[in-house]
Amino acid sequence: MLKFKRFVKMTGVVSLAYALVVGGFGETTLAATEITQTFEIEEATIAEMQAALQSGELTSVELVQMYLDRIEKYEDIVNAYISINPDALAIAAELDANRGSGTRGPLYGIPIMLKDNVDTIDDMPTTAGAVVLKDNYASEDAFIAKKFRDAGAIILGKSTMSEFANFLTRGLPNGFSGFGGQAMNPYGPGIFDTGGSSSGVGGGVAANLAAAGIGTETSGSILSPSSSNSLVGIKPTVGLVSRTGIIPLASSQDTAGPMTRTVEDAAAMLTVISGYDPADEVTATSEGNTHNYSNFLNEEGLVGARIGVDRSTYRWLSEEEVEIMENAIALMEEKGAIIIDPIELNIQSNNSIVLFHEFKHDLNAYLSKTSDDVPVKTLADIIAWNEEHPEAIPYGQSYLIQSQGMSDDQKDPDYLESRRLDLLYSGEQGIDKAFAEHDLDAILFPKNYGAAAPARAGYPSITVPGGYTSEGLPVGVTFSAMAYSEPKLIELSYAYEQASLNRVAPLSDTEEEELDVSELETLIEAAQGYSNEDGSYTEGSFAALQEAITVAEEALTTIETDEELNASIAALQLAIDRLEEATPIEEDPDAEEEEEVTPPAEENDGDTTDPVVEEEEGTPIADKEEDTASNDKETVEKEEGTDETSTSTNKNNTEKGSKLPSTATSTYTMLVVGLGLLLIGAITYFVTRRRVQL
Repeated sequence: MLKFKRFVKMTGVVSLAYALVVGGFGETTLAATEITQTFEIEEATIAEMQAALQSGELTSVELVQMYLDRIEKYEDIVNAYISINPDALAIAAELDANRGSGTRGPLYGIPIMLKDNVDTIDDMPTTAGAVVLKDNYASEDAFIAKKFRDAGAIILGKSTMSEFANFLTRGLPNGFSGFGGQAMNPYGPGIFDTGGSSSGVGGGVAANLAAAGIGTETSGSILSPSSSNSLVGIKPTVGLVSRTGIIPLASSQDTAGPMTRTVEDAAAMLTVISGYDPADEVTATSEGNTHNYSNFLNEEGLVGARIGVDRSTYRWLSEEEVEIMENAIALMEEKGAIIIDPIELNIQSNNSIVLFHEFKHDLNAYLSKTSDDVPVKTLADIIAWNEEHPEAIPYGQSYLIQSQGMSDDQKDPDYLESRRLDLLYSGEQGIDKAFAEHDLDAILFPKNYGAAAPARAGYPSITVPGGYTSEGLPVGVTFSAMAYSEPKLIELSYAYEQASLNRVAPLSDTEEEELDVSELETLIEAAQGYSNEDGSYTEGSFAALQEAITVAEEALTTIETDEELNASIAALQLAIDRLEEATPIEEDPDAEEEEEVTPPAEENDGDTTDPVVEEEEGTPIADKEEDTASNDKETVEKEEGTDETSTSTNKNNTEKGSKLPSTATSTYTMLVVGLGLLLIGAITYFVTRRRVQL
């Protein structure tokens, strides 16, 4: 189901070149040359990547390859991607070739991921996670995809997500879809909720499987996975970002927005995608309200800011989560914010039917424009197809059925009244009233638990990492404000981010799963069983074995990857083999002629390049809204193939009675010892070097 080519290339590894010189008496010298390491992409910002690209330290092809390597390493853990762009490397090469031909923006040559409800003209379908849409290949880019392409960004792939933006059925686990399977939270795969519905973007960007990503939100679907995965997520004002070419949920609340590891990256992404689109009339309100949002990265942004604390959702928090919020508030106050605590929003509920009504109308409009390869053209068609293929929807389709029961008339009086009450309760009598009473710059709430009101009002929100519980569970701190207040929200969130620096990466290349060293332990025990009391072995080969045993015993406590483990096993096995091959050979006086002795064949160490990491833990997200509801989790596991290679030794035994001249014996013995010491030295250097780098 996952559609990406497996690219195999070692990156970020120190390579060593050795030269062996054997003198007349077997004197051995060992020379080591360190190859320059590649750019480190883990937690790198867009600006850092761009600086490396501009300086020539890095090419976009190399950058894309690094992400492909990392995806290959961690995708089976996170399940962030539903498809990978097969042309990503070719696009990167073209961008590299054109880099010097004009002024380039901050996203030029940068690989990003999109949620799989965003149309692109790349060889990837747009499915919203639905099996029925697996052949939905777009003929045009979505408006925001085109803006990214014009800016030189590389669309690396599309993410897993909650099917139909978590509007398929009641009880759907966050991050699950029939086509993409279960997205995982890299802070605790299968343990902590990944949030929804932009789940794969959350896990993928958090795990450094892309430089940045784009999610979509109707009510919480950017804030929820961003908070769950310790990311910065911006849910823009409805109208700032076009929805053209995005599979819809509800046009009155839908928007797309950045999900990144830093506020700085989020600002760069938002600058690119914001602006007027003639095909999306609501974006007319953005004219005069768009900015270069990087201009609002102000470390003093909290000074004098009036922030109201909405404690109505604290009842859903654990004691540790409450403590994290209290620490965040105290830090904001320390940095000059004026805290109004508490404020009361008193958002009334009206059992809104807006999402169900708009989903039917908006999805039918989208489907009507799809190609003939798509077997459905209406919501009714999808429901019928799913009924014929129940395996595609293991949790059912109750929301689809409920939506199908709605009128498709945009002037339906029940719908219009429901929409009026949404705006009244969330806006005029809710957020607007609180801002006016307390002269606020922003409202503060935990995670995505206050997402519903600004979503219905169409107002912006931004979440930033607030910290972690003792279990490693990320907790986001979220600011909301009035329409087109993105500049102020970026100021506040950037100042808090820089003061706290809370984010910790979930999957580090230096955090490896405990290795099974039983094979090495068994081999050490066998090697220790050799004795040379009776002079059965040459002194040099026996000394080499003792040195190899010492190195292997040290390796038991220092090795961190399968590659190092296999190399340690190979080194010790080589010393054993050389010991046996270098046994003194008695001359046969009856032999008529000397036989040429062929040196042992050079061995190839086994190389395992698919280590599995031990992840830190994350946090589940609960919300009462339609696309962020917390549900029972079902873990969809992928089997991970492990390539095993074993070291084979070709031994050339002399026939009984053969003669070996004394000079050949000396040279050969020293060559054997030299080879053994060579490999032992190499492993010692590699292990020690890696330990120092960590």
